[in-house]
This record gives sequence, C-alpha cells and structure tokens, in this order.
Amino acid sequence: MKTMKQKYTLNIADLQISVISDAPAEEVQKIGGILDRKMREIYLKSRCPKTEAALLCALECVAERIGLTERTAELEDKCVKYGVVLEGLKDRNAELTAELEGIEGIAVKKTRDRKLDEFQKKLASLTFLDPACGSGNFLTETYLTLRRLENKAVMLRLGDQIIMGDTDFNPIQVSIGQFYGIEINDFAVSVAKTAMWIAEYQMREETSEIVKLEDDFLPLKSYANIHQGNAIRTDWQQIVKPEDLAYIIGNPPFLGYSNQNSAQKEDLLSVFVDEKGKAYKNTGKIDYVAGWYMKSALMMQANPKVQTALVSTNSITQGEQVANIWKPLVERFGLHIDFAWRTFCWDSESSGKAHVHCVIIGFSIGLRRLKEIM
Repeated sequence: MKTMKQKYTLNIADLQISVISDAPAEEVQKIGGILDRKMREIYLKSRCPKTEAALLCALECVAERIGLTERTAELEDKCVKYGVVLEGLKDRNAELTAELEGIEGIAVKKTRDRKLDEFQKKLASLTFLDPACGSGNFLTETYLTLRRLENKAVMLRLGDQIIMGDTDFNPIQVSIGQFYGIEINDFAVSVAKTAMWIAEYQMREETSEIVKLEDDFLPLKSYANIHQGNAIRTDWQQIVKPEDLAYIIGNPPFLGYSNQNSAQKEDLLSVFVDEKGKAYKNTGKIDYVAGWYMKSALMMQANPKVQTALVSTNSITQGEQVANIWKPLVERFGLHIDFAWRTFCWDSESSGKAHVHCVIIGFSIGLRRLKEIM
C-alpha cells in the first residue's frame, strides 16, 4: 500500500519551512534537525544572510549525497567483484554448512561433540594460496568465512557453558597460518598482513563472547605467510608444500601479449614450457595471466587434490588463445574445467575508468565434478 504524502512545518535556523513528504514524521523531523544544525554552523562561520546560508547548506548536503552515492556504488561494485570471485568456493562452504547443520541434529551429546571436534579439525586442515594476493581481500574473506563456521560449531558445543581454565577444549583451531599469499608490491604485502591480523582480532573477539573468556590477543604473533616477489618467478612449493594445500584462489594481473614489456614476456617464456623446459610454440602470443594457470597446474600435478579458481581476462577463452593456453594445460596435465563464470564487466575505480571483461574459471586435475557454467 502506497504511503500518502503529508505536509510538515519545520523550524530550521528560526525559519519556518513547509515540507511535503511521504516519509515517517520522525524521519522528517530528524532530517530537519540535521539541516538546522548545518545552517546554524554555516551562519555562525560566515555571518552571511540566512537565505544564503540555506543555499550553502543545500549545496553541502547535495555534495555529501553525491559523495555517499559514489561511495555506495563503489562498495557495491567491490561486493559484486569479491562475491563473484569467491563463487567458486561457495559450493564448498555450502557443503560445510550442511555438514554442520547435520551435526546439530544429533541428539546424543557425546556423539555430537565428537563430530563437532572433527568438523573443527577439518576446517583447520584447509590451506589456501593466493599467488597474486594484493592487499589480501580474498584471503581475509576466506578466513572470516571459516572462522564464522568454527564459531558456530563452538556455540553448538558449549551452549550456555563457560570454559574453565583447566579444560582441554580448544575453541579456536582455524588460524591465519592456513593462508598464504604472494605479492610483488611491498606496500600491498604489509597491508595484507595487517588485514589478516585485524580479521584474526575481530574473530577472536567474537569467540571470546561465545566462550565467555577473555583472550589475550596481544602482542601480535609473527605472520610470515605472505611473501613479496614475482609470483611467476617464485617457486610456489617453497611457499607452501603441495601436500598441505587445498585451494588456489586469486585475481592475477591481465596483460595482452602486445602490451607486455620484455621482462613480462621473459616471465612467460620461463614458465609456460613443456616437460623438457622448452617454451611452447605460441607462448609469445598469450596473455600474462596464463603464467598463473601454468604455475597452478604444476602445484596440482604435485597434489591432484588441490582445486583452483582464478579471475581472468575473457580473452583466454576466445580466438587463438584458447589453443595456445588450454591445449598445453590439457595435454600435459590432464587439466579439466570444473566451473566457469560467464563474461562480466569489471569497472576500474581509477580516473580513467577502464573496463575489463572478465571470466572466472575453476579447474583441477584429480577431482572431477559436474561442470557448471554460471
């Protein structure tokens, strides 16, 4: 049912102003109070006539509204990007959530507690690598997701109980030590480490509220899992052992072969090679992101249980690049695509507003699942 518009009389800086709005009366009064304070501030600062102060107030409110609209759009854009990027892990998260819900329905407490303990250990066994981690967004979001699942498991186990100091129960088993990253920019590396520490602190606070026990978080413990370096030239197996790894995720840089500098071309020639170390015939005509596909395939060859999902330019799914990139990966490693997200436009937040058309491709070697195109 549509709300009827009403007329309101507001007193703003000693001026009687009539307003017609379909908003609730308390909301109109609240906005009127904000405008009253703003007009009085402007009037006291500039000593201009009240009509001019009203105009300045209106301009300031419009500017704030535009700024908020732009910021909201920017945040919504980021939510879409990160939501889409993590889509490949959504099924796994759904499986874990369903498993936890199944455990919740177990009537026998002893059996339920044992299953919850096994569930926590499973969460703590999952290791992630983002080999182009930037400021750590993907790693942070994945860590928060696992810790929220763990906190729910802790809540199911404890109920209204309070943990005593002599208990053997460890409420926190998931750690930031399960998350590895490689990033070429030293400042971004520092930001990523800080972001992980903040996420850890945030989740420890939430756990403390559940267990009703203060957690001594400080001082910060060393976190050396995010490494600075050129990911294509770095030996990923020196960062994390393949047998310990579960997932590779990330958004590696896109750069068409015609826009690559000599160092970047050499990067690809060093990694996009056959078993004898010889560069494939058309390596000079592939996108820079292909280097991360080859490096991921090498990790999965060492441990076929590893699964990978990467954001990429859609050019790797079109034209001659399909054969140039995918044929070596399929023939050498037996790589297969598990899911794919159709082309979407990723708007840059830079002043140039460049538009990049992206896809997300989930792939693996050992584990086959029903293919999905989204």
